[in-house]
Amino acid sequence: MVGATDVAFEGCVVRDFGGTGFILYGANGCSFRGNVLHTFGHKAAEINGGDRRAFRSAGTCIVANDVSDTGHAMRTYSHGFAVGGYGLEIARNHMHDLPSSAFSVGGNEHLVASNLVENVVLESDDQGGVDMWGDPTFRGNRFIHNIWRNVGRGGDYVKCGQAGIRFDDAISGNYVYGNRFDNCSRGIFGGVQIHAGRDNVIRNNLFVRCRYGVSFSEWPMAHWRAYFKRPGTQNYIKAVDAYGPAFLAKYPEFATTVDTPMNDTVEYNIFVGGESLFARKAAAAKVRGNVCLEKMPEDLASVPGFDPLPPESAIGPGADPLLARARASNKH
Repeated sequence: MVGATDVAFEGCVVRDFGGTGFILYGANGCSFRGNVLHTFGHKAAEINGGDRRAFRSAGTCIVANDVSDTGHAMRTYSHGFAVGGYGLEIARNHMHDLPSSAFSVGGNEHLVASNLVENVVLESDDQGGVDMWGDPTFRGNRFIHNIWRNVGRGGDYVKCGQAGIRFDDAISGNYVYGNRFDNCSRGIFGGVQIHAGRDNVIRNNLFVRCRYGVSFSEWPMAHWRAYFKRPGTQNYIKAVDAYGPAFLAKYPEFATTVDTPMNDTVEYNIFVGGESLFARKAAAAKVRGNVCLEKMPEDLASVPGFDPLPPESAIGPGADPLLARARASNKH
């Protein structure tokens, strides 16, 4: 569907497609809730909406879906949900048993919250449970109170890494708060991997059984500046008039980012039972209040500066009635 407005897909079972299950371009005011999606040649769904240039939110919600078993025809880049545009809500979904990423996220001001993501990135290297790549204007996205569990599975084919959240090649200005990363660090990637991006904030997260909590891949300043001169990057910048007054009023740090060192903030996180909180920490990273422990404390609230996380029962779709109906239909 192209240009869908105020359309609801709720309580459906979508399965056994050779390609992608749903494709919704320009979806505004739409609801995609309580669906069971599984067994696809490529992705489960591609959904975008809103207007990045006008800062107009899509008003589209992707909530309480159960997504699994993508990528039968193409094992890599066969995401559960590929979302783009401006201001989508992706919340309380259960994403599981996927060869590639649970989410591919492009655009601005998306909310990815309270999702349960487990057993994903099972066959892809240089990937994450969330994957964002290449466009330094993709800013303002929030990843809040998700559980990332058993991301990646390692093995000899992993030459680079697998992460819970991966900000690749210049992804900047995004916010990761209150997530639990459990066994989400493979190769040289941490639970969160930042490749050259600036102004990302990693705050108040719990890393359990991760080899590294946060990993950095830092470019020399000459390479960072050269990246902004590339035709592809220039096209990204022109697409949203990123040096124009409206974009800079919303994201003022973009005005100087080409001359800014890798200054991401990592603060008040708890790291339990791994090798190290950081891999290759960037020299200009802002770090404070992080705690490394050998075992889980009885009460996370006892750790200074750490805000309590919601109970696991509050993460994922829970007893959503639409999803319960779809799951029952899927058995027939």
